Amino acid sequence: MVTQLQALGAEVIEMPAIEIGPPEDLAALDQALRSLGDYDWAVLTSPNGVTQTSGRMEVLGLGSAWPAAPRLAVVGPSTAAAAVKHLGRQPDLMPAADFSGEGLAHAFETLAAPPRRVLLLVAEKARDVVPLSLRALGAIVDVVVAYRTVPPPGIEEDLPRVLGSGIDLALFASPSAVENLASAAGSLLEGLPCIVIGPTTEVAARQHGLDVRGVASPSTAEGLVAATEAALGTW
Repeated sequence: MVTQLQALGAEVIEMPAIEIGPPEDLAALDQALRSLGDYDWAVLTSPNGVTQTSGRMEVLGLGSAWPAAPRLAVVGPSTAAAAVKHLGRQPDLMPAADFSGEGLAHAFETLAAPPRRVLLLVAEKARDVVPLSLRALGAIVDVVVAYRTVPPPGIEEDLPRVLGSGIDLALFASPSAVENLASAAGSLLEGLPCIVIGPTTEVAARQHGLDVRGVASPSTAEGLVAATEAALGTW
């Protein structure tokens, strides 16, 4: 994404807003990974979820390759690419266009055979759109935290400096990024023009007083770049 923005003439400042770590309690994740054969579907909702899952499988001595079962569903192309790279598995299900929880829920609804038992490997504080929709289809759903996002060290010192350098537009790729920056910056973020990756991030941004100038469609890095170009015009 940075490369694409720079190719359009943008000066890009990268500001880490989240740091990925394992869940505080690994017991549920370890039990789920040791029992993958009990499920007919597993769901991964982000590349971070893929890498954390793969890493934990190796620690447990399960290898990093995803087994033949359960079938694997992902939320979008970035997660699919991560699954191929880190799990050696092409996903069995992905939304056709709406790369969100709602899109994945709809993809499950179109299956000829509804899911029976599903493992959701998610971030801490993940939305409940997918588990609720799967349960409505009659599935038994286990929601297991595979990772959590925390503010990176130094964010409170770095953010005022970055904002003070003069920002035309901020790009946010997750609600967690918005929440962490808002916590660190307080009123400094109010009115900051921004582009967000999807509706959930848009809600978080508006709640914290940001000026949302565009929402990526589709919800991908390429979608963010296109929305940025549309917002800023010809550079």
